[in-house]
Amino acid sequence: MTHPTSQPLSADRGFRLPLTLCILALLVSAAACAPGSDRTAAADETRNDRPEAVITTAGDHIDDAILHFEAKARLLDELGWAAIGIDVDSMDGRIVLTGEVPVRADRELAEEIVYSVEGVERVENRLALEGESTAGAPATASVPPRVAEAEHEVRDALLEARLKARLLEEIGRHALDIEVEAADGVVTLRGELDNEVHEQIALEAASRTEGVKRVINLLRA
Repeated sequence: MTHPTSQPLSADRGFRLPLTLCILALLVSAAACAPGSDRTAAADETRNDRPEAVITTAGDHIDDAILHFEAKARLLDELGWAAIGIDVDSMDGRIVLTGEVPVRADRELAEEIVYSVEGVERVENRLALEGESTAGAPATASVPPRVAEAEHEVRDALLEARLKARLLEEIGRHALDIEVEAADGVVTLRGELDNEVHEQIALEAASRTEGVKRVINLLRA
């Protein structure tokens, strides 16, 4: 007796098995992608929600710290021990000077020195003289403080005018690029010149001017 062949049944099963495997593979792939997509979307959302202000604020603090140390270093370099009592606070390009200095010239000069630091936009000079009181210094107790201060300012203004005139004679129109500040015989030259020759002439002219005790060079050539 001959049994019926089973080849058609095997062929049908062989056809359905790959189809079933393909469907399962697709379902597994979709399931695997879905959580990944959610994680990616969540990560993107987290990045978008990350506050930019934190980064900006940190950068501002770093800039303020750099400016603080540069200003303090410049003060120590130019004033020496007189700068020990000066406190420097920096915020957004604004420098506040507090503390005490030995003489009035150092108080005026400190402001000019800090202005020469790159990045400084404004300086608030709150420096006081050592031993200064609301009633005035003992050395000028017999003279009203405002009168003594006015006398100093007049002498400083005369010295500035004398030096500016001399600079105009020495280097002509280039002297207009130089800012002159005087305080008790200490002269500060600040500005930008087109070459080092004019800078050297200006420094020599300042040192030879009557009444000048010291010259601080903040010129750039």
